[in-house]
Amino acid sequence: MTFNNVSELKTLSAIPSSNEISTLLGYYAPDDKGGGEFYWDADSTEADNLGTIFSVTVGGTPVTTGRWKRIYTSSLNIRWFGAKGDGITADDTAFTKCIQTAGSGSEILLGRGNYRLTAGLSFVGYSSVRFVGNRCLITADFTGGTLFTFTLNQPAQVNAEGIEFVEVNFQGKGKTSGTTCLSFSGYAKKNPPIILEDLAFYKFIRVIQCNIVDFDTAIKFNICRNILVDNCWLSGNLNGIYFQNKHAESIVRDTVIYCAGSNNAGSYGIKSESTYSGGDFTNEGLVIEGCTIDNAQYGIYMRNAAFWKIIGNYIGIQLPFNDEGGLYIGGYRAYSILLERDNALATPANARTNTIASNNIHQGAIKISNLTPGIWSLLTEISDNVFNGINDNAIQIGPRIAHLNITGVYVEKVSPTSINGAIVELDSDSTVFNISKLTSNQNVINAVNIKGANVSFTNIEGVLHAGSGAIINNPSNNSITVSNLRGNGLSTQKAFANVPVNTYSSSNLLSVSTASIPVYNGMKGRITLVGAFNPSVAGQVLQLATSGVSVTIPNAPGSSAQFHKLYGTGMRMVCHVIPFTANATGNLSVGVTVSDYSGGTTGVDYHTFLTIETDAY
Repeated sequence: MTFNNVSELKTLSAIPSSNEISTLLGYYAPDDKGGGEFYWDADSTEADNLGTIFSVTVGGTPVTTGRWKRIYTSSLNIRWFGAKGDGITADDTAFTKCIQTAGSGSEILLGRGNYRLTAGLSFVGYSSVRFVGNRCLITADFTGGTLFTFTLNQPAQVNAEGIEFVEVNFQGKGKTSGTTCLSFSGYAKKNPPIILEDLAFYKFIRVIQCNIVDFDTAIKFNICRNILVDNCWLSGNLNGIYFQNKHAESIVRDTVIYCAGSNNAGSYGIKSESTYSGGDFTNEGLVIEGCTIDNAQYGIYMRNAAFWKIIGNYIGIQLPFNDEGGLYIGGYRAYSILLERDNALATPANARTNTIASNNIHQGAIKISNLTPGIWSLLTEISDNVFNGINDNAIQIGPRIAHLNITGVYVEKVSPTSINGAIVELDSDSTVFNISKLTSNQNVINAVNIKGANVSFTNIEGVLHAGSGAIINNPSNNSITVSNLRGNGLSTQKAFANVPVNTYSSSNLLSVSTASIPVYNGMKGRITLVGAFNPSVAGQVLQLATSGVSVTIPNAPGSSAQFHKLYGTGMRMVCHVIPFTANATGNLSVGVTVSDYSGGTTGVDYHTFLTIETDAY
């Protein structure tokens, strides 16, 4: 038998013979993809599910025993259940029946079309269900609630796993709709949970090559683990991805998260937080790699998280800022990466290895902050990141953060230049293993800014700072400890003083000095003098003198040294490297003069130059 539509299939003139085969050409009309092959199960009394099982009437009378059953092997097609996908007809019933029929361990083929849903759908206890969209569109034509909700069956179900969406596009009603697109939730078997075994997880969730547009929040995970969000596009949503309460071993990779606007206070690209107390409930093992995250107040906001990696992302803010105090328009600051610890993390969460590396960051800073009284030992590496468009500090650490390695940072600050910004700012009770390979342009005022007391460094090395401030700026003279400083340099404006080509006499003395350089008590450095002199009288002396801070120069009285005597006349080449140790904290400048003129003159040949370099920062 052959039927043009489901209505004909269900309305018979006689009961088919057992196992009789029929062909359905379409659900509503031939070739609408809702057709298929059926057989007659003469003994079945199962409920009509509108897709794979159909009850019938004969002569207008319902048949109680006997059903048409679809012949298929594995995957279900949403069109089999009456979904039209025309963007006008409500397809809620078709989705509900299809997913209920699929149960656990099934694949649902959506196929091309615009499927309109007028309410959210909730599914309890499902495992191993795969939605394959073939770039279809599902439109959430409602406000509030959640489009798809997956939860565990409490209290019997201790875990569920294997929900997957592939190549599905989702359309919401706007960032103010209050609607979440996808939500997955485990539950706490004991409230509050005491040990990790008190949590029941939703696991192995995959969202791959999906577009999610114009929702309040794109995806929420609550008490979930082993998550993969890969090669997706989340655009126009107020918020991107929310990892709530305990989660672990998850990846967000090669995904664009372009939110609805950074002027929406509290908005985020990716957010991770846990409200449960104790180290067992730290959010851990999240990898964010190769993503573009933009246009939210917080690009990545992580609270009470550890063992995370943020690698190779572009993270922007795109939020205009004012020139009054450095706040962004709207009165708050925006951060590309914000990591915080609060009182919910009862244990210090020490020995956690975290990485922020090879990211391109626009406008927003990296901030790591401890909101609790104790020291948070993070063992965190911040390396090889590029910052541009920064209007404040690029990296803000503290208070009470320990064991950081900050290396390989380039910062380009654009506006406003009145803000006393730095490459790195350190708040009180912060310990940094290493700060190295920092580079900035001239609009960044300081390389390292000391905000609070009891800051310590093991090593500061290879800092090339072109700004108008200092390598280390300590405006409040807070207590700091520096074990090793070497190989750092300011711009030529700060570090060098050049002698112009000229001839000097007793009435027109040779005298040149550098600008001031910040130094600290016990700091070691060197002064380099290179030049070519042409004295007319033998016995003239090049005299080195420092000012601003007392220093100790080996084999020299106090802060000065007669380090070269020109014994004869004619051109003399001079090259000296003079070490020193600062005896106090302050600003040091260095000068050189020629004494003992004896009525003669000193010329500087036009092929020669004199440079004084202080390498003391």
